[in-house]
Amino acid sequence: MNEREFHQSLIGAHAFFKDLGIARPMVAPRSLPVNPSFNKFALDTELPYGDVYFAGLRLGQFNFQLSDFSYFQFSFATSDDVRYAFYPAPFGAKAQARLDLLHQLLLRGDIDEEAYHTFAEEVPLNYGRPLLRYEYNVGQYKLGLHPASHLHIGTFGDDRWAFQRQLTPRAFALIIGKLYFRPHWEAVTVNGEDDSRENEFDRILLEERRQCVITPQHMFSEEEHAFFFS
Repeated sequence: MNEREFHQSLIGAHAFFKDLGIARPMVAPRSLPVNPSFNKFALDTELPYGDVYFAGLRLGQFNFQLSDFSYFQFSFATSDDVRYAFYPAPFGAKAQARLDLLHQLLLRGDIDEEAYHTFAEEVPLNYGRPLLRYEYNVGQYKLGLHPASHLHIGTFGDDRWAFQRQLTPRAFALIIGKLYFRPHWEAVTVNGEDDSRENEFDRILLEERRQCVITPQHMFSEEEHAFFFS
């Protein structure tokens, strides 16, 4: 995947959530640059997730948000070094309603950005969905220790779930949509009389999977027999 393909896939990731009806406008249709201020929070595994989430929100460190204030980050350094992240909004239904109101006040100009973030950080947190980060980094590959293509789940940071394929931004977004926004995904499901099931988004995910390049075997052979499940 080259840089042009990366940006096209990023736009496709946003378009998918627009199709689900839950995407806010695109903020950065390009690779996010490194932000040292945000990284101080994101790389500190001792910090509560809420601190990291709000740091990204305050600093505008995202490509786009969803209607529930979750947000995505997509970064491209080279074809051998990409990073995607999904920062889920840590709020329950009542807190979500309060945030929606705060956002409307912000859009109308009744409160400023600083007041909005101050009030938002006082909203009770509810940790349901985990932080998810995907990385493909050839330079950091270490046989049996650090897979080139891998996923982090949560804030632990030293867990690396090996992926055989190199995910595109759109593939990453589709997986998030299928697993964590199930009611929207299932809205297009058609169930047949013979217990068959057809879902347009499942078809799109399958097509996108075929576009994801397979990691070279010399950087996957150890992971394949050691801790990869297919």
